[in-house]
Amino acid sequence: MTLILYIQMMPTNIKENAPLVVAIHGYTSSAKTLMGYSGINQVADKEGFLVAYPQGTKDSRDNNFFNVGYEFHQNQSVDDVDFIESLADYLQEEHNLSTVNTFSTGMSNGGYMSYKLACDLSSKIAAVVSVTGSMTPETFDSCSPTHATSIAQIHGLQDSVVNYYGSLWSKPIEEVIDFWMSFNNCSETPETIEINGINGGGIHNIYSNCDNQTSVELFLMTNMGHDWPNFDNHDIQASTTVWDFLSKYN
Repeated sequence: MTLILYIQMMPTNIKENAPLVVAIHGYTSSAKTLMGYSGINQVADKEGFLVAYPQGTKDSRDNNFFNVGYEFHQNQSVDDVDFIESLADYLQEEHNLSTVNTFSTGMSNGGYMSYKLACDLSSKIAAVVSVTGSMTPETFDSCSPTHATSIAQIHGLQDSVVNYYGSLWSKPIEEVIDFWMSFNNCSETPETIEINGINGGGIHNIYSNCDNQTSVELFLMTNMGHDWPNFDNHDIQASTTVWDFLSKYN
């Protein structure tokens, strides 16, 4: 049996000091699955950043996961912050990547993990985008970044897995946005841009005037459920939206 720790995509036009994007799969999913549906490889090949897809560990239910403190993972001791830090260090040295332009994004459990990295590995993480994830109460209560950090959240009002209004293992998205808005010292009133389209559209809230030229952004889609959005099923393309946001801090 071959043990897969991560999959990497090396763009054809990569240059020295290129950024690194860590793309983290959801609960029960895999690095290969996220790479297959997300479209991030195509963006990386065009824009010249390296993308790494770490592979989660099997839990007691034989499901792949990243350890973010879910109530049903309280008996797990896997240190995924250390795993991803080691992976980033290795890739940066191996491929002469930038050591300051390190970003994280993820779907669902991968979004939770991205927030945990922003909290616990902020010395190395420049910005994150969570797609249908949130912060667990454990991550939320212990979060202590060392610097203002740009974050973006892509979420659907119809998400029944990671409910917009929160659950036992998930902080409400509004509280997550408020936390980062407050921590980054952003303006409390966002600029709101309507997202129009045939699938119900949504809104894009931008909290600006934050410390260190950071920002906090929310893409809230009216009819989206627990999905990685693209133009076929929703009115934004997650892969390009993720990089458009992260690249502002490159």
